[in-house]
Amino acid sequence: MEVNPLNVLEQRKLDWLPSHFFTVKIQDSNSQALEKLGTWIWKNCRGRFCIVNTLQYNTVEVGFEIGNEASYFALIHPTIK
Repeated sequence: MEVNPLNVLEQRKLDWLPSHFFTVKIQDSNSQALEKLGTWIWKNCRGRFCIVNTLQYNTVEVGFEIGNEASYFALIHPTIK
């Protein structure tokens, strides 16, 4: 098993959205759904990410440092239950 240095240094999940991140907007999300999405990202992606609220009602933005991971997440997130 390979150790991810970002996990060890606790720098993988960010509380803010850097401008160079690739983003996916998600609507109709509650805290339980966001927790499941965060768990899925931890298990299936390797780069840094963030989950932040937007100014729009009931909408969050999920940002990824690696563009491929954002594409993968955009395709799979409707099926995460």
